[in-house]
Amino acid sequence: MTASSLNKNFKNLAIVVLAFILMLSIGSIYVIWSKGSEANRLEMDYKEKNNRLAHLKEVEKQYQRESQIEQRVFEALPTSEEASEFLLDLSNFAKETGATISSISFPLSTSKDDKITNYQTKILLTAPTADPIHQVIKRLEANKRLLDILDTDLRNDSKNIQANITIKVYYKNDEKKQNN
Repeated sequence: MTASSLNKNFKNLAIVVLAFILMLSIGSIYVIWSKGSEANRLEMDYKEKNNRLAHLKEVEKQYQRESQIEQRVFEALPTSEEASEFLLDLSNFAKETGATISSISFPLSTSKDDKITNYQTKILLTAPTADPIHQVIKRLEANKRLLDILDTDLRNDSKNIQANITIKVYYKNDEKKQNN
C-alpha cells in the first residue's frame, strides 16, 4: 500500500467517521427536540388539567354555598299546616291599618315540586283611602313568610278604594304526606 492509497483510505475513513458523527448529532438533536416537544405537550396538559381541577373545585364550592342557602330557605318555610297562621296575620294587618278584607280566594290547584308548594291567593281589600292598603302591602313585603306579590289592581269608587292583590305564598311539603 502506498502513501497515496493510505491517504485516500484515511480520507475516506475520515469522511465516513464525520458522516457518522454528523448523523449521530442530527439524530441526537431530533431525539432531544422530540423529547422536549413531548415534555412541553405534557406540561401544557398538566397545566390545563390543573386549571380544570381548580375550576371544578370552585364550582363545587359554589354548589355547596347554594345548597346551604337553599337548605336555609327551605328550613325557614312554614309547613302547609301553618297556612291558617298566614290568614290570621293577613287579617291582623288589615285590622291594624283600617282596611277590610272583602274576599280571599284560593286556587283549585297548587304548584308543587318535591319540597315546596305554593298557593296563589287573591285578596280583595277595601279601605276609605289608599294608605291602609299601602300599609297592608308594606307589611306583606316585610313579613317573615316567603311570598311574592304578583299583582295589585286599585279601583276607586265613590266611597272606598278597592285593591285586588294577587300573592303567591310558599310552604314546604309535609314530610308525613310525602312518605305516604
